[in-house]
Amino acid sequence: QDVLGEFLNADREAYIFSPIDAEDESREQQRADRQTPMTPSQAARTKTAARRRPIRDHYSKDSYNRAVMLREALEAILDQPFRYVVVVDNCSSDETPEVLASFDDARLQVVRLDRNTGGAGGFHVGCAVAAELDVDWVVLQDDDARPVPDFMERLTDAVAGLPDEVGGLAAAVRSPDGVIVEMNRPSVSPFRDRRDILSAVLHGRAALHIEDSAYEADYDTDVDCVAFVGYVMRRDLIGGELGLPRKEFFIYADDQSYSYRVRELGYRNVFKPELKYIHDCATYDNTRAVSPRWKVYYLYRNSLEFYRQIAGRFFYPVVPFKLVAWTVRAQRYPRGERVAYLKIAGRGVLDGLRRRFDVPHDDVVDFSS
Repeated sequence: QDVLGEFLNADREAYIFSPIDAEDESREQQRADRQTPMTPSQAARTKTAARRRPIRDHYSKDSYNRAVMLREALEAILDQPFRYVVVVDNCSSDETPEVLASFDDARLQVVRLDRNTGGAGGFHVGCAVAAELDVDWVVLQDDDARPVPDFMERLTDAVAGLPDEVGGLAAAVRSPDGVIVEMNRPSVSPFRDRRDILSAVLHGRAALHIEDSAYEADYDTDVDCVAFVGYVMRRDLIGGELGLPRKEFFIYADDQSYSYRVRELGYRNVFKPELKYIHDCATYDNTRAVSPRWKVYYLYRNSLEFYRQIAGRFFYPVVPFKLVAWTVRAQRYPRGERVAYLKIAGRGVLDGLRRRFDVPHDDVVDFSS
């Protein structure tokens, strides 16, 4: 309640409800039209099968103005034997409350926030709720993602006999047409070897990500950073030494930072290709330009904070190379939008270097317009 109190109205209990009680709560005041949909989060839990006991699982989901995708995701999730399903509604102004109310399933719990806190805020609250449930594993995901039909069966097998040193499992995430989703490709830190640092500077993200062959392999791959789409985590870590995702990120890098913290605590993140997820995302258009433009601010501000975390003493030497790379990305935008992109990116870089995380989201949207 202390955590949720930062986000919920005074009558806190009224915002945690099952779908059969949701009908009276479904008429919320419309938010400003300029607010752009944020990615939601879901967390599912599973029982450690290391001792061959039945799996106990929990699923938590955060949603903002993507009611159609939310319905598809929940249908896929509730069709599997998750023990709990928690949806964090990021103060949606579309039909999200009605969609949630249409599901008559006792496993489903909904937390509706009184303002849009972004994907990071939704995951923060969802994990806080999940940490209090009687489960052993939590699966995190966005509202535009869904597990494949046999995900729980595969997950039960995956956690059987899993050593205690494993803190998280990464799923193989593909688009609906079967293409590997680059933004969800697990990665490794390049800052353990100077040769890897040089490779990362020269080749960017591609040098850090696992190979395509890992998705078809019959073996596991250790990774450092995992996106919040099909990321399976130990519940006792969330409720204990790991804590909650950083809500001040709003969107971007909260998942990378959080999963890397698992590694910093001495636990392993393991990519298991047999765990499969589908992600129907549209943050980038076919030119690889970030859309809408206000997301550019969060992308670069939070990326600098993440690089500060993983690079250590190499942070400041790496920054100039990243600034050059991000400046070159202006070419991905139409000529008439490049100046605006550079201004937004510059503001994000400046606040990232100053570690400023108190800029209201409405202000970010305003200066990005």
